[in-house]
Amino acid sequence: MRIEGKNSFRWFCIFLYLPSALLFFLSGSRNLSDYITTSFFIIIGVAALAVLGSDTVKSDERYYKNLNTKNLLWAVLLGAGMILLSTGLSLQLENFNMLLSINRSFLSLEPMSLISNHSSVSTMFISTILYGLVMAATSEELFKLGMFAEGRARWRNGYRIGKATLFAIIFSILLLVMGVTLSVLQIFSAFNMVIVAVLSGVSLALLIWRGVNHVDVAIPGVLLYVGFPVAFWSALHGIQAYDNPVMILPAAINGIVLFVYLWKFECILGCIFAHWIYNSGITLVTYILGKANIPSGTAFLPNIFDRMYYSNSGFIFDGLILILLILFVFAFLAPSLSERKR
Repeated sequence: MRIEGKNSFRWFCIFLYLPSALLFFLSGSRNLSDYITTSFFIIIGVAALAVLGSDTVKSDERYYKNLNTKNLLWAVLLGAGMILLSTGLSLQLENFNMLLSINRSFLSLEPMSLISNHSSVSTMFISTILYGLVMAATSEELFKLGMFAEGRARWRNGYRIGKATLFAIIFSILLLVMGVTLSVLQIFSAFNMVIVAVLSGVSLALLIWRGVNHVDVAIPGVLLYVGFPVAFWSALHGIQAYDNPVMILPAAINGIVLFVYLWKFECILGCIFAHWIYNSGITLVTYILGKANIPSGTAFLPNIFDRMYYSNSGFIFDGLILILLILFVFAFLAPSLSERKR
């Protein structure tokens, strides 16, 4: 019996994604920020799985095609292209290299460990790229799959906005623009500025209401099922992960490119794999350039011949992350390998 499609992806989540997420969650951390970040990714991923696993949601069925050789090669090219794209854009948008910025992101959200310090540089690297695969790549792509599949099914022909909603959107934008403009011009004091902004806003609101009362507006559906998730994750990465709002632009472009791959190849595993290649590639470069936050004196490889290495539970964590990473890679490569045998 061959396991394909959505059933195959369910096994991927049950035996690889969820155990890995649980491992990072239970391993503990001295950094509250890391704990909150990990919890956030887990909540996003589990919530997306719950929605996609519901009997009422069938719109995602087409996006579980096997990661065959063609899809795999395109995912590899996409991941490498995303690295080049982000690097090129970041060099144009900021005075310092993007890799230094990402050093503050992935390594500030460094994977949690059962031990206070990593036993070696190699296990620290494996833990980092596994965290990037499980938390960042898989959780994000699961969230985006739900939005894309269901949104495309529901709002393919556009989403009609109610008159009250349209009025609220326009009114809010006007107030924001007016407030910022008056603040920049420094024409009024803060108190008078608020009064002028509100009075002007109310006056304009009456004119807007008369206008929208006779208008039927429909937003293109793609702005909802692609635009919203791209905007959400881009803002999160640009401000929180990269610690630089400028990085919203390359993050947004990468997000759109991943949606194009999902639309073209209908393979969610390919999206996850491409996203992981991007994360791992950036992390690898930070290690090669010596920008990784590695404690001084840390050995390159764990000293498995030293009894002290087995004196705490750290060796268990090292073994588990290595096994899980191997299983993940096998899961990605298995469809193309079996395809060649036939």
